[in-house]
Amino acid sequence: MGNSYSLDEWAKAKEVDIPCFAAERRRLASGIAGARVDVETALQASEERYRYTVALSPLIPWISDSHGDMIDIDVRGLEYTGLDYEACMGSGFMTAVHPHEHAAVKAAWNDVRITGALLDYEVRLRHHDGSYRWHRSRAAPRWTSGAICGGSWSSRRRSS
Repeated sequence: MGNSYSLDEWAKAKEVDIPCFAAERRRLASGIAGARVDVETALQASEERYRYTVALSPLIPWISDSHGDMIDIDVRGLEYTGLDYEACMGSGFMTAVHPHEHAAVKAAWNDVRITGALLDYEVRLRHHDGSYRWHRSRAAPRWTSGAICGGSWSSRRRSS
């Protein structure tokens, strides 16, 4: 998961407000002044650091389309819910959402589509053992890349 920026986008990150580490921007700028190989090495190092950061995070990252249909999810989400990847895609993930939260989840996604606002709500997700636990769900629309949203769940450590 994560963004793939072209070298030009990465080099102009400060100008176009793409978040990235300031030290990497400085290294990248010096790489552009030097050799293109240095730029590619800096970009690869940054992407590797991002992958490690995501892998070590306690969150469950996911990506959905603008309708709230899942298009990608980290393996931790699959392990947590006990769903396989195919069952999770599209609206299939709603089987892991507590039935009482279905309407609220759909309303939250409709709000994102209409307003472009950030998503931030609590939802009960079914653990693979069948119990439901509260999670905070957060997402931000990425309109420039085909109207998809990326987000994560974090456990609230309370059960219902």
